[in-house]
Amino acid sequence: MCPIKDQLGFDSYTARGKLMVLRNVLEGKEIDEDASDLFCTCLECGSCKEVCISQLGEGIDIPSIVEDFRSILSEKGFTRKEHKPLIASIRNYDNPWQMPRYRKAEWASDVDLPEKGDVLFFAGCSSSLLNPNLAKSVVTIFKTLEIPLACLGKKETCCGSILKRIGNRKGYVSWAKKTGLLST
Repeated sequence: MCPIKDQLGFDSYTARGKLMVLRNVLEGKEIDEDASDLFCTCLECGSCKEVCISQLGEGIDIPSIVEDFRSILSEKGFTRKEHKPLIASIRNYDNPWQMPRYRKAEWASDVDLPEKGDVLFFAGCSSSLLNPNLAKSVVTIFKTLEIPLACLGKKETCCGSILKRIGNRKGYVSWAKKTGLLST
């Protein structure tokens, strides 16, 4: 069910465990490093939502709850040291992977896509920099389907979603406004 619970073996890593911790916080218990670690190890894979027995309507959206609580943790100063290089890299390199910005467009150098069109492919930082074959495969699929595709190439900016996922919501909103991904 929960890959983190399966790996680490503690029930507190399950959706039920996280909800119990949140209830304790709502009842006045102080947030500590253990609570922070519990919510920061969640992969947000949604497996708990899929198997939840309380599937009345939409069920309980644990990944959204985790993301919201991470922003509370961040506001209270519980920023993990592992996240600080990601935050700095987005600010300095326009991607979380500490790679020069110009490298984001390297994957597209041999696929010959225009910058404007009806369908714009946003490759994103991870596929552009860590898995360029994925980006190329998407282009191949669209070409096979004879759907014209455009790509921003060097003009593509980081969407900043990793800031939101790690709980740095203020940083995310600031980044999204700065890059024009969010209107002011």
